[in-house]
Amino acid sequence: MRMSSLVSGILFVLGVLCLIGANVALSEDTGSCIPGSPLACDHTFAGTNIYILPVVRLLEALNILAFGAGIVVFVIYRHS
Repeated sequence: MRMSSLVSGILFVLGVLCLIGANVALSEDTGSCIPGSPLACDHTFAGTNIYILPVVRLLEALNILAFGAGIVVFVIYRHS
C-alpha cells in the first residue's frame, strides 16, 4: 500500500468521525426553543458553559476539510 493511499484513507476516516461527532453533539441539544426568541435556543453541554452549536459547526467544517484534503491527496498522488 502506498503512503498516499494510507494518508487519504486516514483523512476520509477523520471526516466520517467528525460527521458522527457532529451528529452526536447535536443530539445533546434536546431543549425546547420558544418560536421567535433566539435567546432561548442557546443550549450548552450538561454541566458546562460550552455552547453546542459552535461545536457542531466546527466539527462540520473539519469534516469538509478532511474530505477535501483526502480527495486532493488521492487525486494528486494517483498520477505520481
